[in-house]
Amino acid sequence: MLGTLAVLEAARNAGLRVVVASTCHVYAPASDPLDEEATTGPLSPYAASKLAADVLGASYQQAYGVRLTIVRPFNTYGPWQRDDLEGGVVARFMQAELAGEPLQVYGDGAQTRDFVFVTDCARGIALAASAPATGLVLNLATGVETSIARLAYLIARRSDVAFVPHPHPNAEVPRYVGAALRARAVLGWAPQVDLAEGLRRTRAWFARLPEA
Repeated sequence: MLGTLAVLEAARNAGLRVVVASTCHVYAPASDPLDEEATTGPLSPYAASKLAADVLGASYQQAYGVRLTIVRPFNTYGPWQRDDLEGGVVARFMQAELAGEPLQVYGDGAQTRDFVFVTDCARGIALAASAPATGLVLNLATGVETSIARLAYLIARRSDVAFVPHPHPNAEVPRYVGAALRARAVLGWAPQVDLAEGLRRTRAWFARLPEA
């Protein structure tokens, strides 16, 4: 939060453009696809910190006229993804599979996510720096939801899939699927890499890593 404050203050003083990289996890659980008007209600400290950054940015826009866009990517995955952070399930599964270890699915695996490949996400963030996006909140989503159990079976080739107790079930959102109509309309953005191709590229990248 202090880092976001420092960036906003610098932008205010220098007249710079700001794109805040938020997250879909700021939204409250819902049964329908989440658009930018969906109710916020973070269930984890990570998500709460991201929403706080969004609100702080919006306050600088309102009070000082800072040119701001808030981008909310859904679950981004791909090369260079860390497996020890929020949303790192693809990296965890991929590394376990390549090591021949069981893929551990929390709970029953019925929880769903909207997976966005990293190059699509990066392109959306870059486009969000353009003038037409100023003052907007923009989702980056595919509109396709995939259960965590299905994700595990898509990745597993030589490994078993194991269902284990969830370490923090109260913070688990049962369904995340996004609507990115605004990004399509304003930026001409649309995802170009589907999940099968994205997993293929991600696996190839992780397979090239040297063994620890």
